[in-house]
Amino acid sequence: MPSVHEVFGSRSDSNPLAYVVRPVQKQFVDALENPRFEAIVIHGTSKQGKSSLRGACCRTRNATFASASLDVNREGLYREVLHRPA
Repeated sequence: MPSVHEVFGSRSDSNPLAYVVRPVQKQFVDALENPRFEAIVIHGTSKQGKSSLRGACCRTRNATFASASLDVNREGLYREVLHRPA
């Protein structure tokens, strides 16, 4: 059995011991495989598993990722996706 320090705590790299598969993961994978969806948004507060979910499900997929905050408008999001400076 892993120790508490091996499972919990702040880490800069992914920790598979701390990842919990949630029911939403099946919905996320189903959406990724559905050709009707051209974009999927993952949102939520910090430390909720967004990056872990993306890493677990998108590792072998051809995908474009963009990060945005509340003050980013549509043009800013397009620039982020296209990797173009303002």
